[in-house]
Amino acid sequence: MQNDPSLPVSGWTSPHVATECSYNEGMETGIREAKNNLSKLVEAAMEGEEVFLTNRGRRVVQLVATPSQSPGLGRGFLKHRAHLYPGWDSVDEDKKIEDAFEPFDADLR
Repeated sequence: MQNDPSLPVSGWTSPHVATECSYNEGMETGIREAKNNLSKLVEAAMEGEEVFLTNRGRRVVQLVATPSQSPGLGRGFLKHRAHLYPGWDSVDEDKKIEDAFEPFDADLR
């Protein structure tokens, strides 16, 4: 009798093949493995990939990237928008600003 190639050979099991549905899309990794590869998993999530952490084969956590900051709100966002005239931080300019305000009168309290 010849072996049927569609049937598993004795002692051999076929690898699990995920069905194609939205639940099975994305990267899955166990929590213990995730501890060793967290930076890679975070990078994948930041690139838009769905990353799921599993516990005993069940999905328990999904890593999701936070929305990126809108452009122009970070450090130095006024670099090309604010144009300061030469001498804006000079002692003479400070004096002009001080003269624009009335001195504080302690008797008005």
